[in-house]
Amino acid sequence: MYILRNMVKKVFLTILRCHSTMTKKTVKVRGRKGTATMDISIPASITRKHDVERGDVFAIEETEDDEGRLILKYTRVYDGE
Repeated sequence: MYILRNMVKKVFLTILRCHSTMTKKTVKVRGRKGTATMDISIPASITRKHDVERGDVFAIEETEDDEGRLILKYTRVYDGE
């Protein structure tokens, strides 16, 4: 019983660790009135961590994964300070 209890405890802790590292940040696309341009916001935790500010410029690349889902990759090319 002791061995089984320890195994269950280890599995539970592993699940907790995996869940906390697998949390995905999500963003919502917003449209602008009168234009086909769309805005995607950057979560506040990322802007704080990487000091993203108004005026920063990002290059964007688009690809698709094996399931045909759109992948957007942003690379900061100018720090607007």
